[in-house]
Amino acid sequence: MLADSGQIREWVAIGSDISDRKQAEQKVQELNQILEQRVIERTAQLAAANESLQGAKTAAETASRAKSQFLANMSHELRTPLNGILGYTQLLLKDSHSQIQRERLAIVQQCGEHLLDLVNDLLSLAKIEAQKLELYSQPLHLPTFLQGVADMCCLSATSKQLQWCYDAAEIDSLNAWVLADDKRLRQVLLNLLSNAIKYTESGGITLQVNLLSQTQERLFLKFRVTDTGIGIASDEIERIFQPFEQGDVCWQRHIEGTGLGLAISQRLVQLMGSQLQVTSELGRGSTFWFDLELPLSLECYLPQENSQENQFIVGVAKPAPRILVAEPLDRERLILVNFLDSLGFLINTASDSAILQDKVTVFEPQLLVVAEELLSLEPAIQSQLHQQLQAQEVKMITLATKELAEPNQPLVAASDAFLSKPIRFQRLLDTISELLPIEWIYANPTTKIYPKFVALSASAGYARDKNSLIPPPPAELERFYKLAYKGDIKGLREQAAQLEQEPCYGEFARTILTLARNFQEKEIRQLIDRFRQ
Repeated sequence: MLADSGQIREWVAIGSDISDRKQAEQKVQELNQILEQRVIERTAQLAAANESLQGAKTAAETASRAKSQFLANMSHELRTPLNGILGYTQLLLKDSHSQIQRERLAIVQQCGEHLLDLVNDLLSLAKIEAQKLELYSQPLHLPTFLQGVADMCCLSATSKQLQWCYDAAEIDSLNAWVLADDKRLRQVLLNLLSNAIKYTESGGITLQVNLLSQTQERLFLKFRVTDTGIGIASDEIERIFQPFEQGDVCWQRHIEGTGLGLAISQRLVQLMGSQLQVTSELGRGSTFWFDLELPLSLECYLPQENSQENQFIVGVAKPAPRILVAEPLDRERLILVNFLDSLGFLINTASDSAILQDKVTVFEPQLLVVAEELLSLEPAIQSQLHQQLQAQEVKMITLATKELAEPNQPLVAASDAFLSKPIRFQRLLDTISELLPIEWIYANPTTKIYPKFVALSASAGYARDKNSLIPPPPAELERFYKLAYKGDIKGLREQAAQLEQEPCYGEFARTILTLARNFQEKEIRQLIDRFRQ
């Protein structure tokens, strides 16, 4: 306090002890330092963990790619001997006259086809996982396509005494042509139907295709496959769409298959822009379905009215065309040579690219049937061979193991047609017919060709009125007649299935199968009577 003179007269001091606060601040600072250190340590741990996870992810992706590559390589290696097995089986079936031989060879062929299906599943999965599988759309007559799928599965279903229902009346009435990948769509439907038949012991199978809506440019369809089989537990629904998985029902362990069908079907349907869905109840059955949007096609390909496709080709009229078969594998080259030579073609062969070039010059073929791998040449040599083929007007069929490995190669791109191995002889002949102006020689040219039997009931699903039926030998006809007289539907189906292996009698056998699956024994007898007279 100040006096009047301005001097300090007295003063008052106030003190405060801040030691506790200072200690608290110091403690907080220490804790912050500890926390910061822990954050640094934790960040380092997370970085190390992320690095480890990234390494594990990279390793898993590498392993997955290696697995896919392994599956693709193994599938190719398995297909190679299968090509020989199925090719020589076709040759033996063509030349066998004994019924017992044909039956045994048919079994060999069926087993080979089954193994080929399994191998193709592995290859399809590998291509899907490698994101190399593409869809190839082309004009497709939808009613004919669906009827073909139904016919393929009907016999399998009825042979297990299952009721078979095919309902696509709306589609039939449209008579529409659409743009679709028929191979992949067929693969999906056959996978679903074969699974339904495989896992159903009683009841029935239904294939239903409905028109949801349509515009001037598109159809919106629902495909549905229903069965009364074992069903799927709710906790297994997701698992069945995973590769190599099957439902975990103990008594189905005997059922064959890789467990790839649904996984492949799901991914194919996704490629088509949809999703495969399922509802199921354990012990009651399942329904699989998917919706599909298909563009309408402005193009259509109508069959020729007077086609002789159902007759059995036994040779080619002279002058016979010259065909050069270029295939590196001896056994596969020999299959083609044996088959084409037996029909009277003038054949020459090449086992490597150098010989191929020489033979094109010396032999002057009209048609070159060549394995894709022999077209992998140096650019300059490719160009030279391409020009030579063009100058000589040589048609070219390229043979591929599955999908074309290098479709953009000039020689591959210049091919007139492509066939996948194993080669189906009928497809080969059809392709040759399209490329060369040739005249075929048919079996028994003096035999009367009867018109196809038209008097099928409406329930049979189709009428045959454009082509001709070739009846089997009289002894075979008598066997069919006796089975029909006794009402032995199972026997009729089995006998017709065996006869169907013979190309020239295939249409007759399929007509019998259609009548038999509709229990039309009387109509079968009437049909056979026409050929007995």
